Amino acid sequence: IAGNPKLLEITAGISRIFGAHVNGIYIVPAPQVYPNGGADIVPIIMDYNQVYFRDQAKKVRSDFIARMQADDLTHAFIQIESSFSAISNDMIRASQVSDLVICNAVDDNTSTGIENDFTASLIISTGRPLFVIPNQFNATINFDKIAVGWIGSHEAARAVLDALTVFTRTSEAHFTAVEQRKREENRP
Repeated sequence: IAGNPKLLEITAGISRIFGAHVNGIYIVPAPQVYPNGGADIVPIIMDYNQVYFRDQAKKVRSDFIARMQADDLTHAFIQIESSFSAISNDMIRASQVSDLVICNAVDDNTSTGIENDFTASLIISTGRPLFVIPNQFNATINFDKIAVGWIGSHEAARAVLDALTVFTRTSEAHFTAVEQRKREENRP
């Protein structure tokens, strides 16, 4: 719920449309641990992402609660201390108990402390309707047209079924088939 100023506005707007409770999920990554290549047996621990995310947590929580209260929405702020430096798996688990997931797109060209394939991992693995808000998003959400990436999996079928309420508010829905390539088993 951090990083994109439009995210809270869009989330509040969608919550008002559907009368939904909002869970704000904020995940603090674990430190990155690397083996030391020298004579020492002490590992190299890089905790700058963890420190940064912890430092930001209070402001993120405050901004989230203020926006939800301003719109008189039922809400909960959930901070997760991840066991891993990559947080996508924690977000996927948290998303799987939600009716709808709204998240920021991760900018592949900058170092955000979040893995570059975060958004793609959510798209493929949540099994829930997912709205990804681009970083430079200046429009409003009106549900006139909806695009669905279809991969033919159980997760995709569950996401479309869960999104039927959203489809009732749209005039057009476009489905795009996405082919997920299987990894070659004996590849070096």
